Amino acid sequence: MMKYNIGIKVRHITLRRAVELVATCCLIIGTVLLLISGIVLNPFEIKTVKSDKQIEKAYYDDISYIKLEQQSLDFSGYYKMDKDGKIVYNCYVAEFDETKFFVFIPNDKSVDESGNAKEELKDYNLIGRLKEDEKLFEMVAEDYQLSAEEVRDKYNISSIIIDEAGAKRQEVGFIWITLFTLLSSYFIYLVVLLFREIKIGGTKDEKE
Repeated sequence: MMKYNIGIKVRHITLRRAVELVATCCLIIGTVLLLISGIVLNPFEIKTVKSDKQIEKAYYDDISYIKLEQQSLDFSGYYKMDKDGKIVYNCYVAEFDETKFFVFIPNDKSVDESGNAKEELKDYNLIGRLKEDEKLFEMVAEDYQLSAEEVRDKYNISSIIIDEAGAKRQEVGFIWITLFTLLSSYFIYLVVLLFREIKIGGTKDEKE
């Protein structure tokens, strides 16, 4: 009688492990689908762009990161400071096929020896995010005494911003790698336990 109870208990544990295994597998698949869908940042997908059309397509296709190579950037005169009054990035302008794009560059990568923003960055390579920043256009519009829409139309500036300063690709990549590692490790752990419990259950059945 006792052997029978132990066998039933093993079967219940095995079933529970199987359910946990399926649930973990679904989590892994769901995570992969989230990355592919573009709903969340995907640090492993980087698209090299060389024209305004490619930039626009990448933005509307929800490509998380784009790459610029050998690009010339001109300082726009705008920058952003943190709450302590320290400049954290400088705003540059890149031109593709007569369309201009604002580009946010980290301060430590765009200043000269005296600590001033460089007027031009030549042959610059970057990986950045694409986004929109209406506050920047409102600030520019105020300086030019125009509306944000008028600034974009008059100077042929895209509403899409290229942001290297806030990309944080390495940090996002570390989070995803850690998540995949944890899920995969737990998946393997469940597989080992499941086979072990199936083996124990089979032994109990033979004894009965």
